[in-house]
Amino acid sequence: MEWIEKIVWHEVVIRPPTEEELEEWAEEGLAEDEYPLYMFSCELPDENREILVLGKSGDVSQDTCMLEDGYYGYNSYYLDNLGDWDDVVAWAYLPTGKKDEEVTNAS
Repeated sequence: MEWIEKIVWHEVVIRPPTEEELEEWAEEGLAEDEYPLYMFSCELPDENREILVLGKSGDVSQDTCMLEDGYYGYNSYYLDNLGDWDDVVAWAYLPTGKKDEEVTNAS
C-alpha cells in the first residue's frame, strides 16, 4: 500500500480596508501612507510557523509566517523571506512526514 500525505492549501483572500477602518486609523492619528493596503479575509497560519507558499507564478516555496503588532489592534502578517503576501495565491502547513499521525496538517 502506498502512503501519500495530503497537503491542504488555504486560499489567500484579501480585501481593501473599509471606510470605517480608514476613518478609525485617521482618528488615531495615522498618516495615510501608514494605512494597510489590504486586509485578510481568510484563515492565516500560526505565528512563526514554517509554511509552503504558492505564488501567482505557480512556484511553491517555503517561508515562515511572521506577526508584528500593528496599530490599534490590527496585527501585520508578513512572510520572513517574501515580505508581503502580494504575490501569494495560497499557503499550506508543511507535511509532517509522519505516516501514523492524524491530519493535524489541515488545522
